[in-house]
Amino acid sequence: MFGVKPWQAVRNHDVILKLEADERLAKPENCPKVLYDFLRRMWAFDPDERPNITETNRFLNYLLDQIDCRVPFSELRAPSKEVGYVSYPSNSLFAYHDSSVETSTEEPILNGNANKSAPILNVDASAVATSTLWRALEQQRIQSEEDEKWLEEEEEKLLPLPNISTSRTFDHLNSLSGSRPLLDDHGVLPQGYEFDRSEDNVHQCVFDVVGAVSSLSKAFTSSMSTPEFVALVKNITNQLKALFEESSKCLKTLQPVDQCQVQLVETLLGSDMRNMASNMRIALDQTASEDENEQARREVLKTAHQLAFNCKHFLESVDSARLRSNVAKLRKTSSSFTARSQRI
Repeated sequence: MFGVKPWQAVRNHDVILKLEADERLAKPENCPKVLYDFLRRMWAFDPDERPNITETNRFLNYLLDQIDCRVPFSELRAPSKEVGYVSYPSNSLFAYHDSSVETSTEEPILNGNANKSAPILNVDASAVATSTLWRALEQQRIQSEEDEKWLEEEEEKLLPLPNISTSRTFDHLNSLSGSRPLLDDHGVLPQGYEFDRSEDNVHQCVFDVVGAVSSLSKAFTSSMSTPEFVALVKNITNQLKALFEESSKCLKTLQPVDQCQVQLVETLLGSDMRNMASNMRIALDQTASEDENEQARREVLKTAHQLAFNCKHFLESVDSARLRSNVAKLRKTSSSFTARSQRI
């Protein structure tokens, strides 16, 4: 399969370490021998034995032109050292000569002059060359690895949450609310007062998470580019990370029982984040079908909506806990702020 790592069992950064330790990696499956031989030259311990950038560029372009002309991998040849390299026209019968038919190994030179610059390759835009596809696949592979690394980092950044399933969390919240509801008589705003949100960082972070989800929802289309989709999801996770940081500060001001209740709702947010990361992997998996990628994207959007809904409940639980712990900042109700407070 094109566009995949050549050494599946070796992480990318370990390849350099192995080479620096004078370890030579085996030839990857389906790798043309001529290409692997060139790699061995590049790995030479003595710098003078390694090909320079000009020779490397000449070698790779020569191989790509052969591939464009559908030469089998097993029959790919390196350019001759005696003659200059020029690109073959894409509509030629390929200046590749089968040794079983012709004994001459001389490479054809356009216009008979090896010192002239290589002519510009005129290619029918409707027929994309194999080498072009290879380059695109390589770029996609690099982007996919970067996205995978980002997903792993985002999961590691999440606060260590209790290992409680979502269903158990709901059950526990219901059992707690049976004896002490999250919004009982001790967790209701006094008449004529409202929460003072002027310095409420938790409220602001919840608002930012909901805003990030809204941005993804508005921009989401089946044809949106992968970088745009990833950027919007990254924004959600960044805002959620900021919310967790503010939550940890807020928990220190609450009574132990109220801390437990807030953490349980926080567990739901962590569960949403892990579900989103799981679907993101499928959405970015190049081995999956287009339908699977598209379905995974929609699952990410669906989970993001659930995350926004749970953030609203999280803010309600924090407000209720603050009231019961006597640390809530209140102010008298004013018409100028009522509409805004009701939106949350």
